[in-house]
Amino acid sequence: MNINNKPIKRKILIGMLLRDNEKSIQYQLDIFKNIEYVFLENGSKDKTPAIIRNFMNTRDGLIITVGNTLKLDKLDRITRISQLRNQIREQVISKEFEYMIILDSDIFFSADIIEKLVNKMDMDSKIGVACAYGIAYLPSENGIKTNNHYYDTSALIMEKNESSYYPKCVFKGCAECGIDKYDPGNFQSFEVFSAFGGLALYREEVIKNPNVCWSPVTYNNSPMSEHIGFFMQMHEHTKYITTINSDCLVFWDVSTLKI
Repeated sequence: MNINNKPIKRKILIGMLLRDNEKSIQYQLDIFKNIEYVFLENGSKDKTPAIIRNFMNTRDGLIITVGNTLKLDKLDRITRISQLRNQIREQVISKEFEYMIILDSDIFFSADIIEKLVNKMDMDSKIGVACAYGIAYLPSENGIKTNNHYYDTSALIMEKNESSYYPKCVFKGCAECGIDKYDPGNFQSFEVFSAFGGLALYREEVIKNPNVCWSPVTYNNSPMSEHIGFFMQMHEHTKYITTINSDCLVFWDVSTLKI
């Protein structure tokens, strides 16, 4: 698969959290010519800050730095990431845009994924967040060898009040989990209660809603992903739904991927 430098004639932001991502960040820079990047750099020890500063010399966007991360690093992971994601949200509230991509820094995807997600949301005004279908992979000499494991199981709740299957995924064809409850081949857009998958497209109205933010949450007596907290609030305070889109395939952990 190749990443194409393909312009999309829409006002779209990309929000990314970065820390020590020099091995993966190059895959995600300059994918599109006219998308504005918003980076939050939080304590990298490698060349990540220099890479993004050089990149932003010729691009519109914003680099947010958190300074001393000592207090943040004492927090549990979900609370820390919630605070960081919300810093990005606070910085973009005053901006004008149609959609915002929230992207993990170790995700590989082809350029047409964003266009597919935009088209889906354009066609269905009920969708507030459209998530890519993120799977784990094993590097091989021929490129990608996948075990079809949907990796972001900590964010996935298929239906309201349904239990989480974390750390197992629920999709048919996974060579690791074997639950086989849902067949991704049967849907291109499937409504779920909560998901993320490493890359998701958010409608402006969702990002800017003052009652919706990323937050740590206990779900069925277990601490869960900040994304579940986000979607619990979104469902309570907006009319929007969330979808997983199996025809928008992305791969987790590009740091070892050879293109």
